[in-house]
Amino acid sequence: MKKFVKIFTLVVALFAILAVASCAPKDGAAAKEKLTKKGYDVVLDSSIEPAIIKVATKKNVDVCVTATKTEKNKDGEDVTYTLHAVLFTSKADAKASIEAVEDRAKENGEKTEVKQSGKWLYYGSEKAMKDFA
Repeated sequence: MKKFVKIFTLVVALFAILAVASCAPKDGAAAKEKLTKKGYDVVLDSSIEPAIIKVATKKNVDVCVTATKTEKNKDGEDVTYTLHAVLFTSKADAKASIEAVEDRAKENGEKTEVKQSGKWLYYGSEKAMKDFA
């Protein structure tokens, strides 16, 4: 029985670590650090883009993150991965703003859906979104 408890505790701890490690960053600086470590060029904007989104959503925006990375695919061709993320001041504001951010994404030529993780709304290429979340 003691062996079972130890194994069970180890499994629970492992899942807890994986859950924490796979979460979206807590703020813009953490997002920049996370994406930079994965090879992205990252720009944080706390004035222009947040102001545009705030006008469109009537919600408070903390920071916007834009990240790009270019890699060679198996055929030697350049492939560019992009991410746009918006950090709202609350989860409720983020949830209420999904439609407006989707409209903004379409205006910018994006064809992916907007995803939410806590106070973050983000969209972009599939690989970049996985690297972010």
